[in-house]
This record gives sequence, structure tokens and C-alpha cells, in this order.
Amino acid sequence: MKLMLAYGIFFIALVIILGLVWTYVHAGKLLYSKNSVESPDESNRVPTLFVPGFFGNRFSFGRLLSRLVNGFHANKSMVIVVKRDGSLKVIGALDKSRPLIQILFSKKTVRVKEQTTAIMKIINLLNSDYSINKVNLVGHSMGSISVIWSATNMGKQTHTVINKVVTIAGPFNDIEVATNARGIEQTELNADGPVSRSKVYQVLSETIKDLPTNTQILNIGGISDSKSNSDGAVSINSVRSLGFIVRQITKRYQELIITGKNASHRLLHENHQVDKSLAEFLWDS
Repeated sequence: MKLMLAYGIFFIALVIILGLVWTYVHAGKLLYSKNSVESPDESNRVPTLFVPGFFGNRFSFGRLLSRLVNGFHANKSMVIVVKRDGSLKVIGALDKSRPLIQILFSKKTVRVKEQTTAIMKIINLLNSDYSINKVNLVGHSMGSISVIWSATNMGKQTHTVINKVVTIAGPFNDIEVATNARGIEQTELNADGPVSRSKVYQVLSETIKDLPTNTQILNIGGISDSKSNSDGAVSINSVRSLGFIVRQITKRYQELIITGKNASHRLLHENHQVDKSLAEFLWDS
């Protein structure tokens, strides 16, 4: 009886492990919609790059990308791996309809400076090899800082236009990005923005003047913990801090605040409300 129980537990554990392995591998695969949207609308042809946060991996955006393919006719037609030496491994080729590009970093502890360098390199590659002159950027957590920084510097370093930017759970006024603070970093907001301003926020405030005035931005934050008014890792005030500097440049800025247990920092990119909002923002779907 004990032997049968042990075999049963072993079998269940093996199934779970194999399931996780399959899911992990699948999260980095190319995926194509069975019903791609054929439309003259330019928004359907602009590639969208997905940038993970600190310690990001295939799971960071893998399942979200799969849902966009299955539910919104997008095509995850390219995966780009940024190797430790900064070189790029390109898998796939861009689809003409709602092309999605998953960016993965071999170095999981990559920081904002390294991410933005890689983003610029990828954008220049898309321009030179695929004649892409317009892109969308989506970032989660630290990746949100990287995509905003890239958007403000793109005009100086590339021949590509930034179209739309989506930030998810961005720590825009945290004291230090990509660290696990002992507590949630809370900063009061007044009519002019954060009362206390971090170095990250100050740098963004100085460089935001280079953001093209027609850039469209969707800033998504979560409140899963009402006591700390945060997603469990980033306070909603830190997320909303972005609006105070961006609105000085563009009127095409909007915020989406999601609440509930599925609005936690690690679950925001698994939230179906986020899926729908992304599709509406990127493709008017």
C-alpha cells in the first residue's frame, strides 16, 4: 500500500514537472493566429516589442502573448534573445498582421541601461533588415522604465518612430529599481506630482522633453493590497507618477488601474482585463 502511494505521488510530481517544462518551452515559441486580421489600417502592421522586468523570463510575457494570438488575432512571429555579450539571436520573421516580438535576456539580472541598449539595437536591426520605421513598446516592472527611456531617446539613436507605449506596474518613483525593498515605497502625490522624488523620477523628468508629442501611452497599475495601496511590490502612486511628467509633453496619455487579487505585481500580465485593454489600445480591437 505504501509503495503504491509512493508511486502515485511520484507520478503526480512527474506530471506536474513535465507540465511546467512544456509550458516554459511553449512560452518561448513562435505562435500564429488561425485568423489573422487583413486590414489596411497601419496599426495592424506595426510590430510590438515586449520587454520583461528584472529577472524576467519566458513566463513574463509568454502566456499573455499566447492569449493575444488566440483571442485577438495577433502573431507572435519573432523571438529575440539578447545574449550575455549583447549580441542578438533572432528567431522567426515578422508577420504582416499584428506582429508581436518577445524579447528575452540571457542575463536575468540585466538592468535598465543594458535593456535600453538592447532595445535600440533591436530597433535598428528591424529598420535595417526589415524596413520597419515604426514600433510599439510594452514593458513590465523595470521593463516599463526601459521602454519609456527608449521612447524618449529613440529619435536620437534610431531612424524609427515610436508609435504606442504600454507600461505595466512601472516603479517610476521608486528609490531604486530592481531591488526588493523591505516595504512598499510610498510617496504622497499632490497637484504637481510626487512630494518626494527619486533619482529615477528626476532623470525621467529631465529627459521626457525628447518624447515625441504624438506618442500614445497607456500606463497600467494594480492594487491587490488595499492596505499598502499597491500591487504588493510597487505602490500605485509610484505607477501614477509617470503621468505628471508625460502629460507635459503629450495629451495622448491614459491610465488604467486594476484592483483585486489578480492585480498583483506578478499577475498583472496574466490579467484578462489587461489583455483586452492592450488589444484595444494597440489595434482598436
